[in-house]
Amino acid sequence: MCDGRQARVLPSTLCQGQGDAQVAEYTLRLLRCRIPPAVPDIMFFSSGQSEVEATQNLNAMNQGPNPWHVSFSYARALQNTCLKTWGGQPENIKAAQDALLLRAKANSLAQLGKYTSDGEAAGAKEGIIHREIDRPHHCKLMRHVLVPIVEPEILLDSDHGIDRTFEVAQKVWADTFFAMAENNVMFEGILLKPSMVTPGAEAKDRATPEQVAEYTLKLLHRRIPPAVPGIMFLSGGQSEVEVTQNLNAMNQGPNPSHTPRTTRSRG
Repeated sequence: MCDGRQARVLPSTLCQGQGDAQVAEYTLRLLRCRIPPAVPDIMFFSSGQSEVEATQNLNAMNQGPNPWHVSFSYARALQNTCLKTWGGQPENIKAAQDALLLRAKANSLAQLGKYTSDGEAAGAKEGIIHREIDRPHHCKLMRHVLVPIVEPEILLDSDHGIDRTFEVAQKVWADTFFAMAENNVMFEGILLKPSMVTPGAEAKDRATPEQVAEYTLKLLHRRIPPAVPGIMFLSGGQSEVEVTQNLNAMNQGPNPSHTPRTTRSRG
């Protein structure tokens, strides 16, 4: 089973001083470079942050539209202050319930990007783990390799149908982006030049432009991280009229904000 919960990109206990805007910037950059929009939800661990820190960072990530629903794995992000307030004492139940309600409201607003720290209890600002550091520290920066053009071409010299092309393309594109991630390719700096999802050149059943658009956009949605800025399609053996009709079909509706710009490779 795949656990969809994630830890945010945080400075280690050796690197302090980053604000919620920086945490949001780096975390969203990582998500856009590695997580396809087909993933519906991202539920973050608190990762040792205080409740207020975690909520502030989540709020910062939701200041603009995201391709995914971004929220918490609701465990310590809700329970910490509540449990400390309760302390196992019956007389503290009402205060603990109030603390839980306050935390739930704060995180609900953070999912909408509308959270403010007004009314936060002092205990909610204390870290779940103690992070006092008194030794020198160093933060390492990742080096990226820029690859301008990437061509995961699928050969169409056969009589296979469009479903077979889609099946193979999913595997090829997944392997391509995995290899780029392993080699620290900066996805914001590439142009992708794939083939559209079409039947083989010798297939008896030809696909309509609407079918090509449906399969191709589905493939983009499942495999292409939102950080990729542009997709320039190869003709893939199609005629000029066919490729233009298919491209036109793909641009009939407004693409979601996370869908890269799609056009033709002018070759």
